[in-house]
Amino acid sequence: LDGEGKPLLSQNLAGMNEHTLRKLSTMLKKDAQGVIYQRQNKDNIIYVYKALKFNNWMLVGAISENGLLANLIQLKSAILFITVSLLVLSVVVAIGTSYGITKPLTQLAMAMHFVQKGDFSKAEQRIPDNLSIRNEVSFVTSTFRNMIVLLREHIRSEFELKLRRQQAEYRALLMQMNPHFLFNTLELLSSLAIQRRTEDVIGVIEALGKMLRFSLNTSSDLVLLQDELMYTQYYTYILRRRFSDSLSLSVENDVDAEKILIVKFLLQPLVENAVKFSFKNQDNAVIAVKIWRESEENLCISVSDNGIGMELEFIEALYKEFHQSRFDQVLHTGIRHIGLRNILARCALYYGDRFSFSIESELGIGTTIVLKLPVQEGNYHV
Repeated sequence: LDGEGKPLLSQNLAGMNEHTLRKLSTMLKKDAQGVIYQRQNKDNIIYVYKALKFNNWMLVGAISENGLLANLIQLKSAILFITVSLLVLSVVVAIGTSYGITKPLTQLAMAMHFVQKGDFSKAEQRIPDNLSIRNEVSFVTSTFRNMIVLLREHIRSEFELKLRRQQAEYRALLMQMNPHFLFNTLELLSSLAIQRRTEDVIGVIEALGKMLRFSLNTSSDLVLLQDELMYTQYYTYILRRRFSDSLSLSVENDVDAEKILIVKFLLQPLVENAVKFSFKNQDNAVIAVKIWRESEENLCISVSDNGIGMELEFIEALYKEFHQSRFDQVLHTGIRHIGLRNILARCALYYGDRFSFSIESELGIGTTIVLKLPVQEGNYHV
């Protein structure tokens, strides 16, 4: 441009308007140099100018901003695309990795929850049996599933073994009662025969035969309360032949004996013990049997006597044996009160924690034993 701002060369000034030319002419007079921006068709035109001192001319260069920054814009777009692509790829990889780790861990946590509750079947269902081992988490999960299978089998084996052992102990305790009663009855028959009491001998034999028929039926560990009461009445009949009016036995039953089931041989041994210790230091025995329902779930059986009573130390020993599950000692010979211990042991084996008992006794006054059993009706088993 010359001093008046007119182009010296015939060239396109890239759409330079009059305003820009006047501004450049002003800058020429100030002997300046710089840059001017002009908006044109959605683009910025950059004019770079410099005044030449020796001839009062101005050198002006024009370039489009998009043309100047084209490479940078392409680089920016490429960087942005690569960044977004890497971000998306990272998110996908992170989700895949997280899912591959968190899913087995979630299955493992749920399986542990069911194992804690004792539900091994649901615990196995939470972990697939065909789990492929790809990493440490899969290995731990697969190992835990194998452990669940082995643990369930072990618990089942232990449970079956314990059940068989309890059944064997129960049968042993049950068979222990038969000879214990039978020997006493045979002694009574011998005594009656010596006294030539023929009718009493016949009556005792008939009652004994009915008792043996009842006792030899081992098809079930449970009997109807009515049958147990009848069995006790046969035994009481035998006792009356021996003690006559010296024995007083009352039975108070407030339940439906035709529906309720109890463990076999509960009443007769209790009555036998009561009679034995009542006659120990006196000539008469007063026995009272009471049966009632404490609640919808519990049945109570009480046997009271006017015997010699029990020492406090012995009662505490019975409670201690019960709470420590040490009634297996009743199978040993020479132990005291084998009949009472036998009853408590069989109830503890059969009913478990749902069975309890209480003993109230005063020396020289008498004893009251109360058994608290879960109510069972029909063929329902605890």
